[in-house]
Amino acid sequence: MASLLLLTMAAAWSLQRMTDAAQEQRHVSTQRLLVLEKTLNSLHKAETAQRGYLITANARHLEGWEKSTQEARQYHATLVAMYAGDPTAAKLLESFGRWERLKLEDLEDSIQAQRDVGRDVAETLAHADNGRHYMVQINKIIGQLEALEADSNAALQKLVARRRAATYGAALVLFLVASVASVLVWRLLRREAAARQALHERMAHDAFHDALTLLPNRRYLLEELERAVMRARRQHRLAALLFIDLDGFKRVNDSLGHEAGDALLQRVSERFARTVRQSDLLARLGGDEFAVVLDADSRISAAALGERLIEAIRGPLIDGHADVLVSASIGIALFPEDAPDSSTLLARADQAMYLAKRLGKSRVASLPAAIEPERKETLPA
Repeated sequence: MASLLLLTMAAAWSLQRMTDAAQEQRHVSTQRLLVLEKTLNSLHKAETAQRGYLITANARHLEGWEKSTQEARQYHATLVAMYAGDPTAAKLLESFGRWERLKLEDLEDSIQAQRDVGRDVAETLAHADNGRHYMVQINKIIGQLEALEADSNAALQKLVARRRAATYGAALVLFLVASVASVLVWRLLRREAAARQALHERMAHDAFHDALTLLPNRRYLLEELERAVMRARRQHRLAALLFIDLDGFKRVNDSLGHEAGDALLQRVSERFARTVRQSDLLARLGGDEFAVVLDADSRISAAALGERLIEAIRGPLIDGHADVLVSASIGIALFPEDAPDSSTLLARADQAMYLAKRLGKSRVASLPAAIEPERKETLPA
């Protein structure tokens, strides 16, 4: 009996060690996936800033482009360090870095063309298929890295499952010999399972939600936007996307500090969440950018929601700073009227938001129906 007790205790201890290792690997895997997501977000923000500069020729967009480009390179360096020792991942990251450099160089070429030659040549470069091809390759490599993480975690989970089965068997035999000892082992395993489930749920939530506002993040929004477009296509309905950018947020950060800026973003998120319907999806894309996906009856109803969102954040938002105010510029795009797919819908809503800023900010705007991607130069400068 003493030998069986020692054997069971050793198996339980080994299981706990292996379970801890599995949890640590899942944590590391989640951190890697989050950095991959941040790298992709930085590339998207760099492309958004480039579009803003090509449309408006306003040099302030270059600050966002330079910042996002630097972030993308820093995140890539972080990924290289995190995957050190994994030759398969290192090879994928080498390819990822090459496509990332090509994508950033493509954006930089169009910006330089805008500076040197003018909008026509810059937009011709911007609408070439090179940039899209680079992003397709980047997303493909991200998918491969995610598959590597999933395979690694699955293999370790199978090993843990086999060790758990062996431990349960020893515990069952011990239960027949000494019921008190078996109850103690069962309680230990139950706590371990509850902790593992709680950790899994927390990591799954963190991967798809913004840590500051607790709203869905860009990754969540892109998946839901794709589903909304598919649903609208199947039901022959409209799907609307509202792209929101706060006016005056940088001034708050510069004058009151990032802590006040974070408090303002949380207050704005709460106001927006109370304004949208339960069926609408409100997400924070990053920085001071938000988006809403909704099933719309018409452009008018989507614009009406945009006006309510603008009204929701009028007035003071930071306690003790009644003079600090922000507003919102909102761009609207509808599927299928403005775009044939979700990625184009996001780009059109982003462009409409910049149009709202050019028209005076704190307003809702849609791109004119006559403006096609190849004829954007007809927009007023």
